[in-house]
Amino acid sequence: MSVSRLYCEGVSNGPDAAVLRGILSGFHIRINPVGTKHGLVRRVLGAKDISKSVACLRDRDFDFDDDLSLSNSPSTWSVKENDKETQLGWYWERKEIENYLIDPEVVKRVFGFTGQQLRKYNETLKKSAKLIAHYTAARITLSHSHRRILPLDNFWGEEKDDGYHHFPKEKGLKKQDCYSIALKNVQTYNECLNVPKESIKEKFEPLCQECNPGGERFENFLTFFSGKDLLYGMRDSLKKIMSLPASKPLVKLFLNRILEGIEETDEDVWTWIPEWEQLRKLIHNYAP
Repeated sequence: MSVSRLYCEGVSNGPDAAVLRGILSGFHIRINPVGTKHGLVRRVLGAKDISKSVACLRDRDFDFDDDLSLSNSPSTWSVKENDKETQLGWYWERKEIENYLIDPEVVKRVFGFTGQQLRKYNETLKKSAKLIAHYTAARITLSHSHRRILPLDNFWGEEKDDGYHHFPKEKGLKKQDCYSIALKNVQTYNECLNVPKESIKEKFEPLCQECNPGGERFENFLTFFSGKDLLYGMRDSLKKIMSLPASKPLVKLFLNRILEGIEETDEDVWTWIPEWEQLRKLIHNYAP
């Protein structure tokens, strides 16, 4: 038995569904985007009561952030209910779908980059990771402080591209600013639930080391950082490297070019990234 229906995050014309259509090309699988992950567990469990061949693929986000090992494969996503463990599907190894779309291997194939162009893109990507290192550490800190019964925002900044993403101004990416805002968010949160301020500093400082050059998360930033944050951290460089017009929604324009390339290529898209190939195998061989 293989998967007959695959739930995913996002909307029908969004990047999650578009990438999955490329990866699963040739398979008779219905891809169902369901918006956000909230309520996803109950929805998938309900669908599995009707058909065991239903599965779901969700973002890693910062929810599964204690495991820093890399396997180039999606991880099994299971829940325990009434002393019974049920596999709902998988979660991506990387934080979100944009982490794959900005991968140099994908960019190289879509834009035809070679030599100096590819080196320049890699340098720009790494520079963005350095820029957002403390912001990433603060976001992870807030995720680790989140009590599941009450939302705790782990992001801030201006709304970009009609609500696509929130991202701070560059001066708001400095370590002290990130710590101050994280502390302020927890103080507000603490009015409802008791999260000790001391625990924020205890979590934030080690994460700053991990998220800066030499740290394990930084060395694997395409996995552990937010792909959207990386994009906005290098948005001003994109128009030069990609010869993109200086339009306002520059990030969305870049992503659309990538998605168009995935849709239009004659290549087997799943061979571009090892995890994509592994996902294809897992879905084909799924036996709940």
